[in-house]
Amino acid sequence: TVTVTAAKTSPVTAASEGSKTVFAGPLFRTNTTRNQMRAIFDGCGKITKLRTYRQNYALVTFDSAASAAKAVSSKNGQTFKNKALKVALSSQ
Repeated sequence: TVTVTAAKTSPVTAASEGSKTVFAGPLFRTNTTRNQMRAIFDGCGKITKLRTYRQNYALVTFDSAASAAKAVSSKNGQTFKNKALKVALSSQ
């Protein structure tokens, strides 16, 4: 008789789960102001940090993971300057 028992391991979670930071792009850094970028996420929660990069994306840090999740669910796919935004939780 062979007995099989489950291994005692914790469930694997994604690195971005519980993140307060979201990736957002394309944001057209050269002709978009920081206030316009903040306005995109208006109503999602308090932004504590906004970093823009030359590759036309930004990392937006919120005050809570719930605010970041709300930003992803409500802003991903939204049109900004005739392009669909990609908004996703970041592992950074």
